[in-house]
Amino acid sequence: MRVRYDTVLERFYAALTLCDSLGLRSKIDGGRFGIYRERLGRWIPALMEHGSANLPAEFRDDVEAHLEQYRAALVEALEFGELVDYLKSCDPKQVRMKLAHVLGGPELPSDEDAASNQARNIQFELFFGSGLWKAGLAPALGPGADIYLQVDDQPFHVECKRVFSEAKLRERIWAAEGQLRESATTGKDDPAPKGIVAVSLAKVLNPHDDVISRPDRLTARAALRLALEAASASLREDWERCFAAGQVVGILFHGVSTFENFAEGVLERGQDWVGEIYTPPSAPYVRALRTIVAKTEALAR
Repeated sequence: MRVRYDTVLERFYAALTLCDSLGLRSKIDGGRFGIYRERLGRWIPALMEHGSANLPAEFRDDVEAHLEQYRAALVEALEFGELVDYLKSCDPKQVRMKLAHVLGGPELPSDEDAASNQARNIQFELFFGSGLWKAGLAPALGPGADIYLQVDDQPFHVECKRVFSEAKLRERIWAAEGQLRESATTGKDDPAPKGIVAVSLAKVLNPHDDVISRPDRLTARAALRLALEAASASLREDWERCFAAGQVVGILFHGVSTFENFAEGVLERGQDWVGEIYTPPSAPYVRALRTIVAKTEALAR
């Protein structure tokens, strides 16, 4: 996905307007998105007017002194702005509750810890839901499972997990399995929903959310996919055991990379998904599950 910086800013402002309409202005002003708004609101218009080579010294010096902060603001603004259309289609009560958490957290992803990662964890839930929605499905935000989804009259519950280290991968997958088992037994769906686990490996593959340097977009995407396939293969025994337990029928591994081109005023962001599924021939959910995974993997861009 290739996006001009001024388009990033326009979509970001639309997302902030949505938050404001839900009574979350104080959360914006006092949190990380208020910082992003201040940085990008001054810098991007100057960049688009003058170009990177002719930026006034005040902007050039500030960007050079705070490059990590500007990169983080761009990446976060890009992802946040992509959520707007999907969130407008959701239950406002659920959206407000989720966004109240998302607007928190530290300014830089590299400053996250176990006590401050909830904001970006929930942001990943919204990101995945938005992707499913853009793919033509109808994901709903839950108070129980992270996402509720029905395809071909087959219900599914989705748990989304961001993993910070390879050592935690197995633990987080099995935690999701337990949550999905619980949500399936407490709901009223008939048939009972099967479970899908969506796992973000972004922090494992790129702990500091650095902007990746590759010769071109295709090379970057190929490297990302290889990393996801390797992670999935290393966990084969675990996801096969997870499937055998009977509740989880799909695990989706996600990775994302960001590329920048200051000279052109363009931000590029590529993502990929690798899905593993359990599809016994007689299972009634198989067709619906294949549809979900195919549409998810098609989101790669």
